[in-house]
Amino acid sequence: MFKTVLQLILFGAVACQLFYWIFIFSKLAFFEVKDNVVGTQNTSPDPEYSGGLAPSPTVTPVSVIICARNEAANLAKNLPLILHQEYPDFEVVVVNDASTDATEQILNSFSQQYKNLRVVHITNKKILGKKGALAAGIEAAQSDWLLLTDADCYPSPEGGAPNKHWISGMVKGMNAKEIGLAYAPYEKRDGFLNTFIRFETVWTATQYMGFALVGLPYMGVGRNMIYKKKIYEKAGGFQKHEHIASGDDDLFINSVISKKNFKIILQPETFMLSEPKTQWNAYFTQKKRHFSTATSYTLKHKMMLGMLSASHFSYFVTAVCLLALKISTIFVLITIVVRTVVVWYLYGKILHKLRERNLFWWIPLLDVVYVLFYIVFLPTLTFRTQKWQ
Repeated sequence: MFKTVLQLILFGAVACQLFYWIFIFSKLAFFEVKDNVVGTQNTSPDPEYSGGLAPSPTVTPVSVIICARNEAANLAKNLPLILHQEYPDFEVVVVNDASTDATEQILNSFSQQYKNLRVVHITNKKILGKKGALAAGIEAAQSDWLLLTDADCYPSPEGGAPNKHWISGMVKGMNAKEIGLAYAPYEKRDGFLNTFIRFETVWTATQYMGFALVGLPYMGVGRNMIYKKKIYEKAGGFQKHEHIASGDDDLFINSVISKKNFKIILQPETFMLSEPKTQWNAYFTQKKRHFSTATSYTLKHKMMLGMLSASHFSYFVTAVCLLALKISTIFVLITIVVRTVVVWYLYGKILHKLRERNLFWWIPLLDVVYVLFYIVFLPTLTFRTQKWQ
């Protein structure tokens, strides 16, 4: 009886895993990334215009919003890369959220150099966490399109040179869509922690983009996404979940996205890089905050993500048990080979698309290590954190 139960669990887990990969995540693996030919709009610089390019009536105005708390060093390094974008009509709204470092001085200095930089200083918020700062930035934004990123982010370089086409790439092709979901990878560094962080980022993108492509969108990443201001206003801002400090990206998108109002953006010039954590405890704190919002997803989304995680975990646990007990060894090995071939092949295509090809040979090991990830972060599905950094 025990043998049969383990066999059934393993078979069910593998079947579930193959279903997700073949019918859902393969949509991202084979997603056609059409080249965004930048520079086709009116981008002739005006010598009198400092920061950005001369506004054109044929170009959609964009407000880039960045929330910053004690981000002086990151703003000094990354903000010029945003302000120097080759897009004819954009503003950058930076919200200084009660910083105690040199953030205010840095922003005041930049605002004297760039006409398209607007700074909002806040000391008191009605809404918890980053949402309060973001709400202030959205209120101050003058454009209908809101492009969101963070102070520690910068557009992925193009051939080693600064990327000046991030805004253009994010805006192009939106047409009648109201939300754009893009990719936000982390810098490549030495060490296993960095490898795991980049793998986990790819896996997260595989999930939210894969589900979106089969008509089940549920989240976006606040480091790199775009949406219309009217979406925010129609939803009443963050009022549905303003009691939760985190969730300015996933919970908000979860509440306003539909099958037809979004676009997946995967052109390389739209990638937004971030500096990764270098210590495990710092990474743990970051992920704990990110995962704490999962309990507030809709029941449908919690079920589809729960089944994915449960099947992944059950597959490895039952396979190890059966092999250790020397039960149905041939059957177990066959299931392992079949799943590994399918997952590795599709992962390879996704890694190529997301420019993370150097992770390819790590996939079998990281796939196993991720099982420990479920165990470590399971408590965050119960306990929320009310802090953002």
